[in-house]
Amino acid sequence: MAGFRSALQEFVMAQHSVTQETLKAKGIDHIYVARGMKVDHGTGKVKVKLQPASSFSADYHTAKRFAGSGGTVFLAKVPASQVLSTYMTGFGCTSEHEVVVMGHHNIQSFVVPSSAAIDAAGAVEHVRSKLGVEK
Repeated sequence: MAGFRSALQEFVMAQHSVTQETLKAKGIDHIYVARGMKVDHGTGKVKVKLQPASSFSADYHTAKRFAGSGGTVFLAKVPASQVLSTYMTGFGCTSEHEVVVMGHHNIQSFVVPSSAAIDAAGAVEHVRSKLGVEK
């Protein structure tokens, strides 16, 4: 088992390294991601409790589809250093624009009920209205 664990750890570290090199080469120091869940979480700012590796999407429509009609979409700004992989660098489903984020206790997100916005622009407007921010 120790050999398997060591190989798995080496694989994950290599994948993280390739992802970090790719993001750095593109000048990316943070990314905006969305996660849809079939739970009613209200609205507003929340801290997201993540697993050691949690899937998000770079595409709002994908997250909304996962949330379903009565669910919630969590929008988050994630430091690039917390990105384990993207659909272009390792783990991740291409058609879902998946981004795998390493668990981190300080990731803040904003909750958008799936019924509140039909697209990313609508989600941004929902967040602005809840925060009282003008265009």
